[in-house]
Amino acid sequence: MATNDKVRRFIDALATHAQGVTLMSQLLDAVDQALIPRSAVVTLIDRSTERWLLQTQLGLPDNSALVAVECVRKSAGAAHGFPGSGRKLPQEILGPVHYVVQDFETVRRFHLEIEALVSETLIELESCSPADLSEAVAGILEQVQQLSIERKSVVRPHASMGSPEGVIWSTPNVIDPLAASGTPIANRVRNRVGLIDSHWENGRGLFRYSIDSERFGNTYRPTPIEGGNRRFRLTPHVPENFAPFGATVDLEALKESLDDGGKTDDDGVPECVSAPFHPDASLWVDLIRDLRFAGAMSFADDLPQSTDADFQMQILRRTSSVHCAERFRSLLEVTGTNNGE
Repeated sequence: MATNDKVRRFIDALATHAQGVTLMSQLLDAVDQALIPRSAVVTLIDRSTERWLLQTQLGLPDNSALVAVECVRKSAGAAHGFPGSGRKLPQEILGPVHYVVQDFETVRRFHLEIEALVSETLIELESCSPADLSEAVAGILEQVQQLSIERKSVVRPHASMGSPEGVIWSTPNVIDPLAASGTPIANRVRNRVGLIDSHWENGRGLFRYSIDSERFGNTYRPTPIEGGNRRFRLTPHVPENFAPFGATVDLEALKESLDDGGKTDDDGVPECVSAPFHPDASLWVDLIRDLRFAGAMSFADDLPQSTDADFQMQILRRTSSVHCAERFRSLLEVTGTNNGE
C-alpha cells in the first residue's frame, strides 16, 4: 500500500491539471451520490499511486499531471468489481439489444483474423485518406460476412468483447447513422458517443456491434472507477432523461453548451458498463452478421474543440480546484489511506 506522503504527492500532481481535478471532482460526486463507497476510491487511488511510482522510477517526471491522470485511467476497470450496490441496472429496463462502438484497429488486432484480406487491399491503411480507408474496410467487412455465411471463421482464438483489463461501454440506443450539418457519418457517431481521446481522432474506421443485452450479464451505471475518457461526465446534463443510466457527452453540442453557459443540452446517448466476456462461436456468427461499418473518421481538425479547463469549469461549477483537491485529500484521510503502511 502506498504511504501517506506518496499518496499526497500523487494527489498534488493530479491537482495541477484540469483533467486531474475533473477526475477527483467526479469521484467525490460518485461517493456523495452513494453510487460507490469511499473504499472503492481508496483502492483506485492506491493502485494509481503505485503505478505512478513505477512510471517515475522509469524517468517520467513526478510532477506531470497528465502522467498521473493516465495512471488513474489505467488502474480503473472491471478488476474493481463494479462497487456500489445502487447502480446495477435491472434487466427489464435494458432493452433487447445494446450497441458497442469499436475502432477498426481493435477489430483487426483482437477480434478478427483478417491480415490476408487487409494485404489484398493494396493500399497502406495506416496512412491512406479517410475516403480510401472507408472503401477498403467496407470491402473487407463484406468478405468477412460472406466467409461467416460459408461457416469459415475468421475469429481470433480467445477473442473477447472488451479489454480484459477494462470494461465494455454500451448503449441501448440505436446510434443514429445520419450525418448532421454535413458531418461525415463516422465523425457523427464519434461525436454522439463522446469519443474524444487521441485514439479516436486519427482517421480510424468505426464499427458498431449489436449484442443481445442479456449476453452482457450484470450491467451498471458507469462511474470513474470504470475509467472513461477526458469528457466522461458522471451526471447527465438532464438526469431525468436518462435515469438510471449514465449518458455520453455529445461533442458537437458540448461546444455550444460551453459557449452559452450550459443552456444547450449536450447529452448524447444513454450508456452503461459491464465486464468483458468471451463470445462463443455461435454468438460470433451473429455479431459478424450484424456488424455495421460507419466509415472512417476524419482527422482532429474536424473534432469540435473544447478545452479541458472549459470542461472542468462545467463539472465543478462554483467549486474551486483547490477546494476540490482539499476535499479529496480529506476523503482519503477519513478512510485511512493516509495512515501510512
